[in-house]
Amino acid sequence: DRGEVFGPMYQSHKIDGGTVTVKFAHAGKGLASNDGQPLTWFQLAGADQDGRLAFVKAEAKIVGPDTVAVTAPGLSEPKFVRFGWNALARHNLVNSQGLPAVAFRTDGTEKK
Repeated sequence: DRGEVFGPMYQSHKIDGGTVTVKFAHAGKGLASNDGQPLTWFQLAGADQDGRLAFVKAEAKIVGPDTVAVTAPGLSEPKFVRFGWNALARHNLVNSQGLPAVAFRTDGTEKK
């Protein structure tokens, strides 16, 4: 087994209350933080008081070998998630091969 040749890539997501669960392809034997710190560069968007979408910094936790749960304090109805969206982002999410995850955003990816 040569392992994964790609870093983790967004596969799908599910919104359940205030949590967005993101599933990744190419997780290998499991997702990890390459520095042992909490996952970085995740954001969630929900409607602000005026009904506009606003992205806020989110907390992300690995909850399965290929799955991350994303929440944001004070955001009860998230609509979208994005990860590593900034060109300067140096995130810490990797697969079991140590390959970095690929940036993604879900706004615009929903099936109509």
